[in-house]
Amino acid sequence: VARLQLWVARPLLWVARLQLWVARLLLWVAPPLLWVAPPLLWVAPPLLLVAPLQLWVAPPLLWVARFQLWVARPLLWVARLQLWVARPLLWVARLRLWVVRLLLLVAQLLLWVARLQLWVARLQL
Repeated sequence: VARLQLWVARPLLWVARLQLWVARLLLWVAPPLLWVAPPLLWVAPPLLLVAPLQLWVAPPLLWVARFQLWVARPLLWVARLQLWVARPLLWVARLRLWVVRLLLLVAQLLLWVARLQLWVARLQL
């Protein structure tokens, strides 16, 4: 029986030591908290007066938020549709840009050939 009592008493002793440590910590922390308490008591009543006002204002703000969501969803659908249309148009614009670059390259080549022909014609005269 004594061994069983020791087996039970040791964890209880650890718990008591932990409680003592926490109590010492609270004694160390309590005085500054007591300094903070009076200003909190001074601030609390106005905050309690503001709380019913907040409860009165909150439902209309929720209605406004719901309306904004109701408006935003179709705008999001329109934006997605615009993206869906814009991507192929962007591909076409890139293709046209490559065609223009190719035509510029051909034009430069033809200009070089024309200059070469002009140089050969001057040599023949």
